[in-house]
Amino acid sequence: MGKAWTAGVVVAAGAGACLGAPPEYHTAMQGAAPIVWYQMNEASGNAINHGTLGAAMDAVPSGTPGRGEPTGNGDTGVSMGQGAWFESLGSVALTGNPTFSCEAVVRLSGAGAGLRWGPFLHWGDGPAPRTGREVYFGIQNNNNNRIYSGFYNAGVRSAPVCTDRFIHVVWVREGGNDSETGSTVYINGRATPVERDPNLAPGIVAAGDISILSTPLRINEARDFLGGRYFTGVLDELALFDRLLSPGEIQQRAAMVFLGTGCPADLTTGAIPGAPGYAIPNCVLTNDDFFYYLAQFAAGNVAEADLTTGAVPGQPGYGVPNGIITNDDFFYYLTLFAMGC
Repeated sequence: MGKAWTAGVVVAAGAGACLGAPPEYHTAMQGAAPIVWYQMNEASGNAINHGTLGAAMDAVPSGTPGRGEPTGNGDTGVSMGQGAWFESLGSVALTGNPTFSCEAVVRLSGAGAGLRWGPFLHWGDGPAPRTGREVYFGIQNNNNNRIYSGFYNAGVRSAPVCTDRFIHVVWVREGGNDSETGSTVYINGRATPVERDPNLAPGIVAAGDISILSTPLRINEARDFLGGRYFTGVLDELALFDRLLSPGEIQQRAAMVFLGTGCPADLTTGAIPGAPGYAIPNCVLTNDDFFYYLAQFAAGNVAEADLTTGAVPGQPGYGVPNGIITNDDFFYYLTLFAMGC
């Protein structure tokens, strides 16, 4: 697609911790009013829908999901792999060519395998050919370290994301466009460029050919390939909205996931423009990350250097971009850099 990857804020484990969503995240999510929201913290039984659609969308576990998986934030998640999945009791009404947002807090396993676009969230169905008839939000192909967002046979993938640590992932999808235009993927609060999935054909579907049917939601499985679509890792939170999430609220909740312990200062592999790894996070914090940020700050690159409204922790706007670059952004990044990984 001719785009260089732009760095997202990548979360790394700090001091042996690998944190998921804290209580602050739950409070913020409640106020955001998703239609479906699974905290995935039940020790057994159904995954409770805390969203506005209520118990009708509770999700029934099947196979071998691992319940009560620690996340480091006093909450628990569910470990996923082949043969571990959930299905909602009710069907989702986001049909046709829908507008929606999906949000997840997930720790993908670096040592674990993935297979055939295993979804964090999936719905829709239809007779073959199914192109444009099913929504997929999860991993790309068998890559357990790339995020896929799109439809059956038509979508985009992210650059590799760091594994073995919790990340915050959001897909904002504006209906009325084709299967690519109108989609934005956020990794840990920042919009990240994507590329058309090279493993799919046709790779893009016209708006008029997108026709999603009302079906139950599925987690780590899909109706079209039973037993053959999965990711491996721990799912801590999963939400579906019938609206477009704003960049500000995405950034705010992402900041809560790595509250005080993550590695949001990891922005690049190297500091030389055009060299391999430039602007691609590598899950390691070095001086190259600092010089990369300094260059973006000096260049006035709002997309990269605008990180906060103010530099005082706890005050409104801390960690939330405001569309302008000030010294507060620089000092905020220094704080992140000093936190280390």
